[in-house]
Amino acid sequence: MPCDQRLRRDERITEEYEYKTVIRNGRLIWAETFKAYLLSGKDLTCKAGFIAGKGVGCACERNRARRLLKEAYRGLKPGLRPRGFNIVFVARRGAAEAHKCRIESEMKGLFDECGLVTRQ
Repeated sequence: MPCDQRLRRDERITEEYEYKTVIRNGRLIWAETFKAYLLSGKDLTCKAGFIAGKGVGCACERNRARRLLKEAYRGLKPGLRPRGFNIVFVARRGAAEAHKCRIESEMKGLFDECGLVTRQ
């Protein structure tokens, strides 16, 4: 049976206060195409949020950057721990022009570095 790779509502950060909590209290990690705020805690369920500010470009570029970040995360989601962290990805300038494989490899490196990958 194929793995469910959808990003359901309960797996996304949807409320403003959740974004603010992760950004205010989380650890900042830089990558070339995005930066990420990682908040760890035993009682947290695995949730992700995606932001692209006006510095990324016009509306279509911001939407594309967000879509690329989401798609890369969805591909890596099955290999992540099911509990213990919330993460917010913030697209950087040039993220809309980047290839999905590049973003995915940067995310994979981030998850490996932070110990969020499950060992099977």
